[in-house]
Amino acid sequence: ISTPAADDLDAVRRWFKQLADHVRAVDFEGAYPLFADDLIAFGTFSDFVTERPAVVREQWNNVWPTIRNFHWRLDGVRAIVSPDRLGAIGIGYTF
Repeated sequence: ISTPAADDLDAVRRWFKQLADHVRAVDFEGAYPLFADDLIAFGTFSDFVTERPAVVREQWNNVWPTIRNFHWRLDGVRAIVSPDRLGAIGIGYTF
């Protein structure tokens, strides 16, 4: 696995920033376009959950309203970008 190009990594970091903005605003609908319809999520209240409505119901509704001043450590975000640049996997952590 190679290191992604700087502009690709910047794009992934922008995605994380957008997500944090929606979390702080408790804006589920605004966050929808950031995720595929068939996303797979996990977290504090659920193991693995698929599809956006279930993720909102079983995870986001329980967590986002309780978070204050949510931010990702954007300098710590790491990514794998597909060769065609149409997909990426990003990993980050909060502070």
